[in-house]
Amino acid sequence: MKTAHRKAARHKRKWQADPAAMGRVFACTQPYTDAEQAQMALPARLAFQSIVQGKGEIGDLDTVAVTVNATLILSETVHQECVGVCLDAADAVIEAKNRWRKLQRLGFSGPGMESVRTALDLYEEFLRHITPAQHTGAWREVWRRIDAGKFLEEKAA
Repeated sequence: MKTAHRKAARHKRKWQADPAAMGRVFACTQPYTDAEQAQMALPARLAFQSIVQGKGEIGDLDTVAVTVNATLILSETVHQECVGVCLDAADAVIEAKNRWRKLQRLGFSGPGMESVRTALDLYEEFLRHITPAQHTGAWREVWRRIDAGKFLEEKAA
């Protein structure tokens, strides 16, 4: 054995550089647990419920809007029908925001309420099947599009 090999063998690293690296990799590739799914879906559900009950504020509508947008991003990779559901829900959110501007009251129309409810159900279904990495990527795309002004472009009233 030459001197360089002896020195390299003596100074080998006997531990991982980052012991938590494998845990982080596995955490990004495993689906969410039931508790994590509930924790992520609950804010949008509560915001939607407060709007339906007539106690909602504009922040609740914003929470529902970004959740619908995240569902739209996730739907783009699945099926065109899912995209249609999300676009209907986005139209309902825009309609509710226009109602807020005119009357200072929040609320959805009957079909709008059902389309938003369906989009939130779709979001919960996505949470059952996607990984945290996919979820994080969808939210990054949502905020990127919002910053670019490509989401919820309101129609001229």
